[in-house]
Amino acid sequence: MPPAGSRNMPRQSAEQAIYTWVDLPAQHRKVLKWTAMLIVVAFTAVIHAIFKTPWMTGAAAVVFMIAAADFWWPSTYTLTAEGVSKKGLLDRKTMLWTAVRAAELGDSGVRLSPAARPGLGRAYRGLYLPASPKGAPSLKQLVAEVERRATQRVKPEA
Repeated sequence: MPPAGSRNMPRQSAEQAIYTWVDLPAQHRKVLKWTAMLIVVAFTAVIHAIFKTPWMTGAAAVVFMIAAADFWWPSTYTLTAEGVSKKGLLDRKTMLWTAVRAAELGDSGVRLSPAARPGLGRAYRGLYLPASPKGAPSLKQLVAEVERRATQRVKPEA
């Protein structure tokens, strides 16, 4: 089932995009990159010690790398007048501005969600837009565009 509000989003050309940027988390989080690599190697070694077959070891390594695909491979984000989209190695998510019910500001980006109330629905059905570490959009520009374009307003719970 496609994410909420994504069915009617037309394909956008580069001229219609307000912002298009690429984010590669492993590139600007050096300590986390090496920690993740160490965890993948450790779990692959455990699988090898248990099963002692190169096929299972290789399959485990591939599964662990796919599980962390959003971290290792770049994702392209596009912000348009109709909505936002993310294209990664294994996934594509889009969300129309009319479907946005909540926006949460983080240290390095904004999480958009079709769920108005906090919970797992907000975390897993939403779309996280990281600010570009190299230029546009900065966090300030990203917040300004979200505030301008998100049509649904939900008052924060006290």
